Amino acid sequence: MEICPENICTGCGACMGICPVDCISMKENKYGEQHPAIDEAVCIKCGKCRRVCPNNNESEFNMVKKCYAAWGTDKENRRKCASGGIATMISGYFIEDTGGIVFGTSYDGNLRAGVSHTDKSGGLEKLKGSKYVHGYFGRGEYKAVKDFLEKGLKVLFIGTPCQVSGLLSYMGKNYPDLYTCDLLCHGTCPSSYLKDEAAHLIGKRRHADNIRFRGNDDYDFHLSIWNGKKCLYNKKAADQPYLYGFLKGVTLRECCYSCRYARPERVADITLGDFIMLGKNKPFGYPADNVSYVTVNTKKGERLFNDISENLRDMKAVERDYTERLEYPLSIKTPSPRHPATDRFRKRYVKYGFHAAVRMTLLPEMTLEKAMRTYRKFHNMGHRILHGTDQNL
Repeated sequence: MEICPENICTGCGACMGICPVDCISMKENKYGEQHPAIDEAVCIKCGKCRRVCPNNNESEFNMVKKCYAAWGTDKENRRKCASGGIATMISGYFIEDTGGIVFGTSYDGNLRAGVSHTDKSGGLEKLKGSKYVHGYFGRGEYKAVKDFLEKGLKVLFIGTPCQVSGLLSYMGKNYPDLYTCDLLCHGTCPSSYLKDEAAHLIGKRRHADNIRFRGNDDYDFHLSIWNGKKCLYNKKAADQPYLYGFLKGVTLRECCYSCRYARPERVADITLGDFIMLGKNKPFGYPADNVSYVTVNTKKGERLFNDISENLRDMKAVERDYTERLEYPLSIKTPSPRHPATDRFRKRYVKYGFHAAVRMTLLPEMTLEKAMRTYRKFHNMGHRILHGTDQNL
């Protein structure tokens, strides 16, 4: 039985969460993507899985009310965060001020990314930073969201738009104490890719508990693998096949190339992302590097963000015109385009596995780009020397 066509399935797991007899599990297809699998012997044909699937329903999209450039001023707290660190600041305020629960994505002991929750500010450390991989939304976490709300607690969920859509569909009704925050998403790679890459990079003898891709430090746009505070592996995107393949859109889940959420209207109360184009065409009186863009999309989201802005001294938020962020269309107007090398990579993945396939597919392009960067560097240096403009002479 097909719940929705596989090429548009986001792997949100709402079907698994809603199943009354637990006959649905998430399993990998031949490309390593998580998709629902139904145990036909247990299935009672109730149809709840099809009805809850966001791909079979019209999601409710909200027009953006206000747009902000925002960032945290505490450099240490922001160090491991992506962009301005606003997701961590919203989460910390939500826990401390409302006594609520925050759901986000973290790694388990096997470096598998999945949705988890915390009610302590200290627990936010594991949720920090961008996870450039598909996050598993387990049956238990869906139920936990509803259980917390029915106990009278406030819940903040931070995730990709398709995860937010899956959660809202699963909930079945509007909960005033459920706040959602979607991330401006480039797409996600199957979790099996990152796990396989990490296993090859650090081996089985070394334990790792975190993988970072972004940060307000020397590891921004690097793939770095950590055991506590010890860095076990570190390479920048231009030299790292997993991260290069993700950023170029070669290794994404199939659904990401036709993402229905890559549009100016949003499914969540608040949207967060990188403020690309900030200050490019309109003056901005502050440093524009690594600043978050924030939009409030519902009255509930507006109230929460206003409370945070007024009460957090170490957060700066400057209102901007939303059209400024829309000047860079990728992920907010159009999904990531399918890379010409994607089909070659997938055929090789089936035959050789991720580690070999991604290198066979991308290393020639990466090597050529590196050679071109070296050429441009020395060409520009020669031009400066020839014209006497090199200040280091």
